Amino acid sequence: MEQLHVSIPTNDGTSDLDLDENLDNLVTPLSSAPITTGTFKEKFVSVYEQLFSGKEPYKNKETFWQELFLLRVNSQFLENCILLTPEAELIKMAKHLQVIFKHCSDFILDQDNLRRTNALQTLCILFKGIFKKKWRNLSISLMTIVSGFQNSDEFFITLIQNTKQAILQQESNIRTKQMALALLVILLTGTENMNQNAIIDYFTLEDVSQCLFYIMELKDASLKMKKNSIICMDILCNYRKYENVNNIYLKSLSSLKKPSTMMSMCEIITKCMYLWNTSFEKSMLTSTGVLNWVVGWFTSSSNHPSSSSPHKPKNLNEISPMLLAMYELIHLNDEFVGTVTRSLATPSLAKIIIVDSQQQSQTKQTPDATTSTRACPVILQEFFKFASILFQDACYGNAQQQQEANVSAQYYSHFCIIILLCLLERKPFRVFMFDVNVHQDFFIFKRQQVNQQQWTTKEYKGTGSVARIIMQLLIDFMVHHLMWFPVDLYKNALTAVHSLLCFGKKYRIRFGVEWRELWRVLISICELIAKDHVRDKVKACFVLEQCLILLNLGVLSGELFLPQRMDHDALLYEVICRAQSFIAVDDWVRRNLKKTNPVNLLMHNINLILKDVGGFVDAEFGLNSNPSLDRVQSALRTCFASSELTKHTHLEQRAEYVENPNEVTFFNHLNRLFVHECRQIVDHSFSTNNK
Repeated sequence: MEQLHVSIPTNDGTSDLDLDENLDNLVTPLSSAPITTGTFKEKFVSVYEQLFSGKEPYKNKETFWQELFLLRVNSQFLENCILLTPEAELIKMAKHLQVIFKHCSDFILDQDNLRRTNALQTLCILFKGIFKKKWRNLSISLMTIVSGFQNSDEFFITLIQNTKQAILQQESNIRTKQMALALLVILLTGTENMNQNAIIDYFTLEDVSQCLFYIMELKDASLKMKKNSIICMDILCNYRKYENVNNIYLKSLSSLKKPSTMMSMCEIITKCMYLWNTSFEKSMLTSTGVLNWVVGWFTSSSNHPSSSSPHKPKNLNEISPMLLAMYELIHLNDEFVGTVTRSLATPSLAKIIIVDSQQQSQTKQTPDATTSTRACPVILQEFFKFASILFQDACYGNAQQQQEANVSAQYYSHFCIIILLCLLERKPFRVFMFDVNVHQDFFIFKRQQVNQQQWTTKEYKGTGSVARIIMQLLIDFMVHHLMWFPVDLYKNALTAVHSLLCFGKKYRIRFGVEWRELWRVLISICELIAKDHVRDKVKACFVLEQCLILLNLGVLSGELFLPQRMDHDALLYEVICRAQSFIAVDDWVRRNLKKTNPVNLLMHNINLILKDVGGFVDAEFGLNSNPSLDRVQSALRTCFASSELTKHTHLEQRAEYVENPNEVTFFNHLNRLFVHECRQIVDHSFSTNNK
């Protein structure tokens, strides 16, 4: 499985993917039958058996540690030394263990790269074992075993400094850098609640942002290494984000102006999304939906399918670090969106190299400079593709085996909508988004019908505005999630649609989307509110108000942003056909809201249309005749022109996106999910059963 995970290089030059097969050839671990005196014993095992039994083989032997760190690390055995030793015994031998940790930290800066790598790998395995083991109090036990409370500040700051140097020093080979980065990931993902991880406090004292940026730009670094640097930056940016106003990593990201670093981050995000989308395209266009596809990863992760499988399923955690990084850059950095919409959108960048799962390069063409002044950046193309998948496959089933996939899909759908909201707040993106001369030559995924598992693609060719693509994505989301109606997601989706309509009217852009689907889904949402599908009356009122604002915008100002008169006719037709839904809404409003509530004013025009236009159609064609739109089109236009509708001045008043406090709860849950997935990745990377 091509899976985002911590890169664990081995000493003999093999890649991290081969590490587990090598471990199978090592000596039997502690969890199996004990090794007898007559059994051949690996020297590494023999030494650590002495160390964990309280002996001090390093005494009176000056070269002990130099020789030990030349030995190949038996990861399985070393981790079992932590996991299978009772907590009380580990606390008793704390002084001996502190000696091991101290020398491992010191040898990170040894002149010999093999010793460096082995010292780092030893630390990785020891810390992984500690974080995996159940403790009465993890923080107290960890500090006691690793360094002692009195020396913990000095030890961890020195450890982080040494690890930074191992990454930045030119003398360090790529395997040493890989292992140093793996150690950072393990330390940062020690607890599933990152805000309870005391070790991260030391990263606030010792800034590692520059060494992470260095890895992102390093030509020799693999994509896995660059992913891991993104993971580290994500965690450090979100650590106690709402408590610590002086987060140095948020400041580093917000003040980042170096073009090469920004371009490197864009490239990493783009490649990861490309790989995920390509895997989906290969395995899903003829398959059964993203839910079963994602669940397939969870069920197969225990069985570890063979490498001969042509299109293995990918987990959503492949993309989660990229989404977090993309969001923070858009939200915090004033230069990033400009870089994306200027530098990455220029046709002079004729080629962008994408690396597939076999690390074979493929070339993705952007338009020639003679065809357009701007092109849709590949990073946006891949993000739109990814969002189109989640937006159209609602993963909210109740089956126990699907629960984890459901949670991931729901949170990342919500996150994609938030990213779109952040993009809409950026003026450079709005100017770019409503440029009708942007060249487009890509597709998004399209589900043929709701509740059916057949997928196809919707092509975007030639020139046009990016706004129409975003609007279509949001319409698809609202249509395909209506059965489950996650109200928090709909709140943000409706806010995004409202912003698009307001800005579209301002920039005088008409973009062709499936407008009739939008009118239908807005009325369906109103109907769900009227049927009390939302228990929270405050949220229900907000969603209902947003729907009525959009319907009023379409009725009163549709000629300014709708591409055809037929789209306006379709709105009037849908309102009349769904008259019973609005009667139910009227009843709900009277029962639950005060007369001064803005919803009452917004319902006035709807009721007037039902009375004047609807009454005229009924008189012309008969009650319950259900004539088609083509038959009543002329009557709709004639009657609407004579209707005296109320002009609302507040329809274009929009609230800007604010993360704190509006989305604090969401991000707290998202960060827990993210770290949980990263811990699974770490466990998988060191798994001795994974082949």
